[in-house]
Amino acid sequence: MTQSISSASIGRLEALSTPHVLPAFVRVVSRSIVDADAGGPVPARLSDACLKRRREFVAGRQCAAEALQLLGAAGWSLEIGTGTAGEPLWPEGYTGSITHTSTMAACAVAAVGRATSIGLDAEPMVDAARAARVSRAVLHACESRLKARGLDSASLFTLMFSAKESLFKCLYPLVRRRFDYRDAAVRQIDVGDRRIVIEVLTTLAPGYERGLTLTGGFATGNGVVITGFHIAQGSK
Repeated sequence: MTQSISSASIGRLEALSTPHVLPAFVRVVSRSIVDADAGGPVPARLSDACLKRRREFVAGRQCAAEALQLLGAAGWSLEIGTGTAGEPLWPEGYTGSITHTSTMAACAVAAVGRATSIGLDAEPMVDAARAARVSRAVLHACESRLKARGLDSASLFTLMFSAKESLFKCLYPLVRRRFDYRDAAVRQIDVGDRRIVIEVLTTLAPGYERGLTLTGGFATGNGVVITGFHIAQGSK
């Protein structure tokens, strides 16, 4: 069952998300969906969407605008463009990622001088029945056998699912190629350091070949798992 998140808990989640999920130079802003202006600007494709979907979009863009302003991009419009895979199109000089659940939205932004790309994802904790039902479509057998101290099977599945979502968000803007959950595998989870290691199993583009391994961060709290990966500037 998805747990609701109060405005107060959003602040706690934001505090968890830096520096454990992403490096300290990344600006992370989060907010409650219910605080979003339903009348805020949305793209034409969402003009007839339900109120909830419009609020999610606007909340994400509001987080993006705040994060950009924290990095010095004052006055940037909320009307951040959307790419062919649904990814945000950032202003020149910046990169970032937006995520939302049914109750909260968050955005992580960095200057391209520090990071080439960022992936951020938040997921409500999946219950055990759903985890068992969909795990074969998301995880390899080797991942299903992974253990992590203090995490039950449903929490562990949610963490790995979220990590693969973050990985896609991080790599897609660079490789411009869709890939599936099973095109990557989680290799290691360190609960103490809140680190997760994932390996790409399919060559996606030059420089992003099979065997590429990335280390990301994660946090849990209030019924939510949040994960993040980044490609450091100059590492590719």
